[in-house]
Amino acid sequence: MRTVNLIIVGAVALAIVFSGIIILTRGDGGGEVAPDNESGETGTDNEPEETGVVFKENSVVHLYVDASGNAEGKLVDQVPDSKLAYVLRISVQKLGETKAEEIQSESLRKNMARYGMEVENATCEIEGVTGEGPLTFTVEMEISNYARRVENHWVISYEWVDNLAAARGVITEIKDTWVLVRNTAQSFGISNVSYRMASQSQIVLPEGAENVQYSIESQDLITRYGGGSYERSSIDLETRGTRSRVFENATTVIIAENKITVTVENVLKDSRPYRLTYQRKKPENWGFLDSIEEVRLDLKYGRGPREGYSITDSEGHEYQLSLEEILYCTAKRIISIAEDQEFSIHVLSSDGISSWGRTDWETCWEELPKEEYVSLAKRLLSEWNSGEQIEGPVGSSIGWIGIGNLLYTFTRVLDSYQEEGILPEEIKFAPSPSWGLSLNGEEISPEIAYYLLPEPDVITDTRTVKDIVHEVRKHCRKRSELPKKLLEWTNKEITYTIYSFGATSEEVLESRKGKCADFTNVYLALLRSAGIPARRVTGWVTYDPQTWSPPEGMGFVVGKTPDGKPIAGHAWTEVFLPENGWTPADPTFGQFENTPYEIYLPARESWIEVLGSYESKYGPL
Repeated sequence: MRTVNLIIVGAVALAIVFSGIIILTRGDGGGEVAPDNESGETGTDNEPEETGVVFKENSVVHLYVDASGNAEGKLVDQVPDSKLAYVLRISVQKLGETKAEEIQSESLRKNMARYGMEVENATCEIEGVTGEGPLTFTVEMEISNYARRVENHWVISYEWVDNLAAARGVITEIKDTWVLVRNTAQSFGISNVSYRMASQSQIVLPEGAENVQYSIESQDLITRYGGGSYERSSIDLETRGTRSRVFENATTVIIAENKITVTVENVLKDSRPYRLTYQRKKPENWGFLDSIEEVRLDLKYGRGPREGYSITDSEGHEYQLSLEEILYCTAKRIISIAEDQEFSIHVLSSDGISSWGRTDWETCWEELPKEEYVSLAKRLLSEWNSGEQIEGPVGSSIGWIGIGNLLYTFTRVLDSYQEEGILPEEIKFAPSPSWGLSLNGEEISPEIAYYLLPEPDVITDTRTVKDIVHEVRKHCRKRSELPKKLLEWTNKEITYTIYSFGATSEEVLESRKGKCADFTNVYLALLRSAGIPARRVTGWVTYDPQTWSPPEGMGFVVGKTPDGKPIAGHAWTEVFLPENGWTPADPTFGQFENTPYEIYLPARESWIEVLGSYESKYGPL
């Protein structure tokens, strides 16, 4: 299981589907001429399973971990000159290099978020977009708290925070690559095609790291995707000079002519989570704010929380604190900053919380002002110090807040303080996946709330969007009608055009023209601004040419399945309705609750992917 490396081809394949890009081959009568260099060899020897033409991708990652557990590094991904590279070049040209670079940086954030890792900065540069030679993607990154201090050692954890969402993401990546390779081969009349990605990642630990160990069942692993496609990986540890290094080598082979049959259950069974641990003394300036980062990240990604955490004071003393004690200490630290008081860690003699309580759905993404979160901290300490039992949820101007989410909010306030040197004037309230929310008296999963966030191409709460939602709402007799009415508005007011690449929802609302991806972005912006959770679905649909086919000029990416069925790339949505769950809705075709095609390979946006997309534009939550 690749941990750091990305399949750039897969990411671009998804972008092709999402943007509805037309791939021009020599038979299209336009565009540049594709290279004619496919002869069964592409620069390296074929593996035993591979015959005929092999499309290749090579990826190398280096990550350097510093004494505080932060990491910086570089990913270099190269696609040698081939017809696949040609297709990718055309795609990048049509998207625009800047947009394509943003997509790769966003993909990196999503990939690392699967493991509960927070990418602070990521930039991408693409070379070889014109002319011949390899197409190269270089992504530079900074990851805060890549290694986390736990008791007397450091831990780098490559364990998925949401196993189901991550497994689905892996399958989507593989299947999108498979379809793109198949379609490329079909477009150029190439038979017997396979794809091979060779990747290597290298994690360089800080100087002074000792007793380096990793917990893994086997150093070598193979995951079979069906039809002869597979991934083989291995992990090794060595020391060079004064620094230890962990190497992961992986080879992914996809046989284009055979169907990918791997299931979520297969991926979960064959996945190989591992933890890398090492011992090293704490940095001299390590203190309370540094050590509670482990708590914040656990609550952010829903990993735990654990019963106890190792927390350090300003003098370097370590304490094993419970969540209740950490809540008390974070509240106390916020007050000490606000009122310029001394701070020390306080170990409680007894629990002061009788119930944690659930948080109101309506609080999500509202701004909590500084004066109020400081007031909440004071109220909590006052009740605790007077011997009262604290009962959640607690009231606030934005709604009722459960004690667990209050703790998460306090850790986020202190994280901002550590970064900026001052308490934030307000903080956007974010629900932790570790505790449930309350909607109309019923418990609802907090992950659903993340489908209200804006993304780089889904811009919410603008004046234009608010006006549209307000106008459409006036024609609804009840709230449940709004999703369908907004879909009808999008379908009616946006005109389909093939000449649209990489536009935001606001740009489409201004031009009133776009592809399926643009219809999707506009509809998502309207829904999320109206407080209705919705997610993007991209992928491939099959259809019966006798009853339906992609309308002429729609610019679908098309191909055929191994059993000869025609498929088309498309983008649509799913809307979350409390009474029905996730409901399909296609604004391009104006269809709600049903679609005029059969869904073949859907890629449903996960809450972690929405979070990664949000943070790629707006920064870490």
